[in-house]
Amino acid sequence: MATATLPLVWKGRAGRAFMPVEGGTVRHGRVAAVRKVQAVGLAEDSKAPNPETPLALKLWNEGGEQSLDQLQREIRTMTFASTAAHPIAPKVIDVVGNPSVVGVVLEWCSGNLEDWWGRTLREPDAFGRLMTVLAEVARQVDAWHEHAAARGGLDSAHGDLKPTNVLLGTTGRWLISDFGAPPVDPPEDSPWAESDIVPGGGAFLAPELRFHARIDLPKAVDVWSLGAIAFAMLRMRRIVLDGSPLPRNGTASLRFAPARAEQVTEVYRNSPAQFFEKELEPTAFPTPERLPEPDRNAIRESLRGALGEEDEALEAELTQGVLKVLDRALTIAPERRYADAATLANALDDLARKWISLAARKDEQENPDAVPGPVIEALIRERDVARARAAAVQSEMSSLQDRIDSLQDALSHTQTQAPTPQAVPVAASTSPDRSHLLLAGMAAIVLLQFGTLAGIAALLLAVIVG
Repeated sequence: MATATLPLVWKGRAGRAFMPVEGGTVRHGRVAAVRKVQAVGLAEDSKAPNPETPLALKLWNEGGEQSLDQLQREIRTMTFASTAAHPIAPKVIDVVGNPSVVGVVLEWCSGNLEDWWGRTLREPDAFGRLMTVLAEVARQVDAWHEHAAARGGLDSAHGDLKPTNVLLGTTGRWLISDFGAPPVDPPEDSPWAESDIVPGGGAFLAPELRFHARIDLPKAVDVWSLGAIAFAMLRMRRIVLDGSPLPRNGTASLRFAPARAEQVTEVYRNSPAQFFEKELEPTAFPTPERLPEPDRNAIRESLRGALGEEDEALEAELTQGVLKVLDRALTIAPERRYADAATLANALDDLARKWISLAARKDEQENPDAVPGPVIEALIRERDVARARAAAVQSEMSSLQDRIDSLQDALSHTQTQAPTPQAVPVAASTSPDRSHLLLAGMAAIVLLQFGTLAGIAALLLAVIVG
């Protein structure tokens, strides 16, 4: 339920004041509403944000102590996330409310993963960009795991990852938000039901959370969610390209849920308490380590045209790579998933590289003799530079040859000259004339330089000829 009465200005605890940006919209959530605001006046610490800098005010929907507790818990978690070595979540600017905190002011984020993908999925390189972005998001999740674990020596999970909870910051960095589902950090034998977790819903919820099972590997909870996000993004591509309208609730719709999630729901429906406080038993689920055929077909359809004009053989190769990653990320047994989000990120990076390789192969097959104009021009420039260097080396070699000839003549002349007797001091008479040795040494140095330049010249000529 929306807040009944809203002030025109909200006072922050640090002395800042915030007012709505004209024309800004309000997004209502289950616990709070988010609106675009700007700072007015000065904070007591004289470090108020620039009034022109947009900010986000997340304000509690008045409707019960439980939802307020959840928002306050999220504020504490995001404040803790702000202490990480690099930004993981939107920066906390201030909190509002007196005596109870009822809202938080955050850095403004221009959109979320679902919005970005909706604008990007029609681009020719959309798949590669998506895999790269998902890899970055996975590394952000891994950074949160490590940062939260350092707090008390326990693994921690976000627990509510979904496309709308991944935000694009003003600096271009992807940030994790909505920590309303608190970190999963109970002892190994503590059931989910007795922890303070508030799980997310739909396809993005790991099966161990749905069944209130033991959570021995909290990181695996978010690995499942990341895999489900990847599936939903690919599914969204096919729906949009086929001209179908997107549901009003976006990727929260069951249209984006994999059949794997429906399998979990069906087993839960039949016996919801069978894994309470226990480990999941993978054999209770159909094909626990392999996505069901409807999901495999959905991925194949989603990747049609991902390399440009449809190519059945190359698309099948790309599909095989994607299914290999999703089979592991969405496997039932937590210990059989990727060990952590960083390992999943590496696998997503590999998919991006695979897409680049397949796209290049496709271009080569379609235009075996065609070389892009800019590439030819670059090669010509490199050839001309190499020729100029070769000419300079040849000139230097000629100069060194002249010096060698001159030194050899001087050395030969010194050796044929007879020594001239002369009176010298006793101390000096014991030191023979070493001028011929000096000349010989200089000649050796010049010869070494000549040899080096000759080798360089040979390499450059080989490059030019090749």
